Amino acid sequence: MKINVELIDNLKKLCHNSSHPNVWMASALVHRNKVISYGLNSMKSNPFQKRYGKNEFAIYKHAEVDAIQNSLKVKFEKFDGSMLYVARIKYESTEKKNFISGLAMPCSGCLRCVKEYGIKNVIYTMDGNNFGVIQL
Repeated sequence: MKINVELIDNLKKLCHNSSHPNVWMASALVHRNKVISYGLNSMKSNPFQKRYGKNEFAIYKHAEVDAIQNSLKVKFEKFDGSMLYVARIKYESTEKKNFISGLAMPCSGCLRCVKEYGIKNVIYTMDGNNFGVIQL
Protein backbone atom coordinates (compact mmCIF):
# COMPACT_ATOMS: atom_id res chain seq x y z
CA MET A 1 0.00 0.00 0.00
CA LYS A 2 1.38 3.37 -1.01
CA ILE A 3 1.09 6.08 1.64
CA ASN A 4 0.42 9.63 0.43
CA VAL A 5 3.06 11.48 2.46
CA GLU A 6 2.11 14.83 0.89
CA LEU A 7 -1.45 14.43 2.18
CA ILE A 8 -0.16 13.62 5.66
CA ASP A 9 2.02 16.75 5.56
CA ASN A 10 -1.05 18.78 4.60
CA LEU A 11 -3.04 17.20 7.44
CA LYS A 12 -0.31 18.15 9.90
CA LYS A 13 -0.69 21.78 8.76
CA LEU A 14 -4.46 21.49 9.06
CA CYS A 15 -4.07 20.25 12.65
CA HIS A 16 -3.36 23.84 13.66
CA ASN A 17 -7.04 24.60 12.92
CA SER A 18 -8.24 22.11 15.53
CA SER A 19 -10.20 23.79 18.31
CA HIS A 20 -9.15 21.23 20.92
CA PRO A 21 -6.83 22.91 23.44
CA ASN A 22 -4.49 19.93 23.98
CA VAL A 23 -4.73 17.46 21.11
CA TRP A 24 -4.37 18.64 17.52
CA MET A 25 -5.63 16.12 14.98
CA ALA A 26 -6.89 16.19 11.42
CA SER A 27 -8.11 13.49 9.06
CA ALA A 28 -9.04 13.00 5.44
CA LEU A 29 -11.30 10.49 3.74
CA VAL A 30 -9.75 9.50 0.40
CA HIS A 31 -11.37 7.58 -2.45
CA ARG A 32 -9.41 6.73 -5.61
CA ASN A 33 -6.64 9.15 -4.62
CA LYS A 34 -9.10 12.04 -4.27
CA VAL A 35 -9.84 13.72 -0.94
CA ILE A 36 -13.57 13.52 -0.29
CA SER A 37 -13.65 15.30 3.06
CA TYR A 38 -11.55 16.53 5.96
CA GLY A 39 -12.16 16.34 9.68
CA LEU A 40 -10.82 18.01 12.81
CA ASN A 41 -11.16 17.20 16.46
CA SER A 42 -12.82 19.75 18.68
CA MET A 43 -14.27 20.27 22.14
CA LYS A 44 -17.77 20.69 20.69
CA SER A 45 -20.19 17.94 21.55
CA ASN A 46 -21.84 16.21 18.64
CA PRO A 47 -24.71 13.70 18.46
CA PHE A 48 -23.03 11.82 15.56
CA GLN A 49 -19.88 11.41 17.67
CA LYS A 50 -21.96 10.26 20.64
CA ARG A 51 -22.94 7.15 18.65
CA TYR A 52 -19.26 6.20 18.49
CA GLY A 53 -17.97 7.39 21.85
CA LYS A 54 -15.90 5.11 24.06
CA ASN A 55 -18.30 5.91 26.90
CA GLU A 56 -21.30 8.16 27.55
CA PHE A 57 -19.04 11.14 28.23
CA ALA A 58 -16.97 10.77 25.03
CA ILE A 59 -19.13 13.08 22.93
CA TYR A 60 -16.54 15.54 21.67
CA LYS A 61 -15.86 15.34 17.97
CA HIS A 62 -12.92 13.24 16.85
CA ALA A 63 -11.21 14.03 13.55
CA GLU A 64 -11.96 10.60 12.08
CA VAL A 65 -15.70 10.77 12.78
CA ASP A 66 -15.78 14.40 11.60
CA ALA A 67 -14.31 13.42 8.21
CA ILE A 68 -16.86 10.63 7.80
CA GLN A 69 -19.74 12.91 8.83
CA ASN A 70 -18.51 15.62 6.44
CA SER A 71 -18.41 13.10 3.58
CA LEU A 72 -22.08 12.32 4.20
CA LYS A 73 -22.86 16.03 3.87
CA VAL A 74 -21.54 15.98 0.29
CA LYS A 75 -23.60 12.83 -0.39
CA PHE A 76 -20.58 10.52 -0.66
CA GLU A 77 -21.62 6.86 -0.49
CA LYS A 78 -18.72 4.79 -1.90
CA PHE A 79 -16.91 4.05 1.34
CA ASP A 80 -15.83 0.60 0.20
CA GLY A 81 -12.31 1.02 -1.16
CA SER A 82 -11.82 4.32 0.64
CA MET A 83 -8.96 5.11 3.00
CA LEU A 84 -8.87 7.29 6.08
CA TYR A 85 -5.73 9.27 6.88
CA VAL A 86 -5.25 10.61 10.40
CA ALA A 87 -2.50 12.95 11.60
CA ARG A 88 -1.60 14.42 14.95
CA ILE A 89 0.91 17.06 15.91
CA LYS A 90 2.36 17.71 19.33
CA TYR A 91 5.07 19.82 20.86
CA GLU A 92 8.55 18.39 20.54
CA SER A 93 9.45 19.33 24.12
CA THR A 94 8.19 21.17 27.16
CA GLU A 95 9.58 24.38 25.67
CA LYS A 96 6.55 24.35 23.33
CA LYS A 97 8.40 25.70 20.32
CA ASN A 98 8.46 23.04 17.62
CA PHE A 99 5.77 20.61 16.50
CA ILE A 100 6.39 17.00 15.55
CA SER A 101 4.16 14.09 14.55
CA GLY A 102 2.34 12.30 17.31
CA LEU A 103 0.49 9.02 17.68
CA ALA A 104 -2.89 9.31 15.94
CA MET A 105 -4.12 5.72 16.14
CA PRO A 106 -7.94 5.83 16.16
CA CYS A 107 -9.72 5.02 19.42
CA SER A 108 -12.11 2.08 19.67
CA GLY A 109 -15.12 4.32 19.02
CA CYS A 110 -13.63 5.79 15.87
CA LEU A 111 -12.70 2.31 14.64
CA ARG A 112 -16.33 1.25 15.15
CA CYS A 113 -17.40 4.15 12.93
CA VAL A 114 -14.77 3.30 10.30
CA LYS A 115 -15.91 -0.35 10.25
CA GLU A 116 -19.59 0.60 10.10
CA TYR A 117 -18.99 2.65 6.96
CA GLY A 118 -16.90 -0.09 5.32
CA ILE A 119 -13.59 1.78 5.18
CA LYS A 120 -10.89 -0.87 4.87
CA ASN A 121 -7.64 1.04 5.51
CA VAL A 122 -6.60 3.64 8.07
CA ILE A 123 -3.19 5.30 7.88
CA TYR A 124 -2.10 7.30 10.90
CA THR A 125 0.94 9.16 12.13
CA MET A 126 3.09 7.80 14.90
CA ASP A 127 5.70 9.48 17.05
CA GLY A 128 8.56 10.60 14.83
CA ASN A 129 8.12 10.22 11.09
CA ASN A 130 6.63 6.74 11.08
CA PHE A 131 3.18 5.66 9.99
CA GLY A 132 0.82 3.01 11.24
CA VAL A 133 -1.63 1.12 9.06
CA ILE A 134 -4.82 -0.62 10.14
CA GLN A 135 -6.39 -2.95 7.58
CA LEU A 136 -9.95 -3.95 8.42
